[in-house]
Amino acid sequence: MANVEACDEILRHEEGRMVDLPENRTDILVVGAGPVGLTAAAELARHGQHCRIIDKAPAPSSQSKALAIFPRTLEVFENMGMIEPVLKFGNPLHRISLYARKRPLAHLNIDKVDSPYPFVISLPQNQTERILIDHLASLGVEVERMVELSSLAQDEKGITAILHHPDGREETCTVAWLVGCDGAHSTVRHSLGDPFLGKPYREVFVLADVKLSWSLPNDEASIFFHSDGVLAIFPMPGRMFRIVADISLSNDLETTVPTLMEIQKLVNVRGPDHTVLSDPSWISKFHLSRRKVQHFRKGGVFLAGDAAHIHSPAGGQGMNTGIQDAHNLAWKLALVATDQAPESLLDSYHTEREPVAKGVLQLTDFITQAATLRHPLTQLFRNLVVSVLTKIEPISHLMVNQLAEVAIHYRHSPIVAQHRDGAVFGLHSKGPTTGDRAPDGQLLKQSGESIRLFQLLQDTRHTLLLFGGIKPTANDYQNLAVVSKIIRENYEMLIAAHAIVISQKIPNEFTSHSSTLLDNDRTFHHRYGANTSSLFLVRPDGYISFCGLMAKYEMFLDYIRRFFTIHGRIET
Repeated sequence: MANVEACDEILRHEEGRMVDLPENRTDILVVGAGPVGLTAAAELARHGQHCRIIDKAPAPSSQSKALAIFPRTLEVFENMGMIEPVLKFGNPLHRISLYARKRPLAHLNIDKVDSPYPFVISLPQNQTERILIDHLASLGVEVERMVELSSLAQDEKGITAILHHPDGREETCTVAWLVGCDGAHSTVRHSLGDPFLGKPYREVFVLADVKLSWSLPNDEASIFFHSDGVLAIFPMPGRMFRIVADISLSNDLETTVPTLMEIQKLVNVRGPDHTVLSDPSWISKFHLSRRKVQHFRKGGVFLAGDAAHIHSPAGGQGMNTGIQDAHNLAWKLALVATDQAPESLLDSYHTEREPVAKGVLQLTDFITQAATLRHPLTQLFRNLVVSVLTKIEPISHLMVNQLAEVAIHYRHSPIVAQHRDGAVFGLHSKGPTTGDRAPDGQLLKQSGESIRLFQLLQDTRHTLLLFGGIKPTANDYQNLAVVSKIIRENYEMLIAAHAIVISQKIPNEFTSHSSTLLDNDRTFHHRYGANTSSLFLVRPDGYISFCGLMAKYEMFLDYIRRFFTIHGRIET
């Protein structure tokens, strides 16, 4: 766990990276308009930054590509304010079922994930991109199509990017910050000279989006282990299905694009009996690689998504990880670009996201290696282990949370801190600790209207939760009122403060406080382990950056003085 001293180091007050820009220019350029770049641009715009986003393609992709949107990414989309169309057009999957030699082997129930969205949404990537494009347009930003980055250079004055336009015009664009979301063959990464370390997989895979007639449920992903290889079938919207299978290196399919009949033969051998494929919309063949850059940030340039890391699609983690890269970076960049936080805050992007990407590479590599085992004895051992482990509830729950990405945390980040003296905070408490994703929960407004924490977190500011405690004293309420007043008077543009009390009647200290919320049944207090009066600061990306006792609130005030560069005079 990062301590206050480590937080001091990275959040040291320093002169921001200021670049003199022409009045009609933006200071942030996003390169690449896939899901990651669109998320970055949308979040920058939502946080008040005017950015440009360019893409060399003439139009959005028409191919389905990545399908799975996991619970944590669905939470991100809610935070961004665009969850409704994703749920409307996507197909929910509630379970992952594993089969061996066509017989049931194990089931992983996604509906046990602790999230408002305990399911996976199956939605073709091109439709996800359309939703993101519409969302971005509603924020006043349009993708500049057929504009290609040819090179970039940076010095103490900023970043100079050379852009080629469809009419042949060459533009020299000077910006303070550049976010490279331009895919596995990233021009941004090549310009930085950052090696893409890793290796390709030996296996070859085939893919088909088809209609099919079969007897299995259409709300779960099905994976079939066979002595010949693995077959995965994923339901899609519109009664379509994605089929993925590995093929032997000696197979004729290795050198040719497969036909529907050849895919049907693979399904006949490995999949459920009497499954009939028809009406293919896309058939392809692909090789896989696992690679990652060493640095997610170099000066004013950042890499996100496939530009920074690529891996096997096993587990469906790729697009989700990239979207969460962008969500992690955007709020930090917005604060620094407006000189509301020190530039050193941006170092935490690499510190937090590189270990996540490394973990995804390890997880997807493990799944890929296990799924493509060839030796009969190792296949038998794999099937036995999978069958046993998935029947152990804690292990099954851990597996599902890992896939759902709700287990991602930043506990070792140098920009999180907590005061634990005399408090029941930490890894062994019932509540979350700093660096953890803030759990959702129901509260009541003074009007009696119900509201969820995740709804409050749609605010682009940090969110301060001021817990009164299970048995609050007059002194607890007094401290809570003092902190709330300080935040309102000094940090209102940066922090939204909410007092959370269990009293059926609003305490006198808060009769004029419009952001007091009721936790009458104490569920929210228990969920956060807030038995005593305490406070939690939640970042704009939904992770806890500070927690501590209300009685020691001076430590919190000291923390935010270091975190932000703009504040008023605080008197305690």
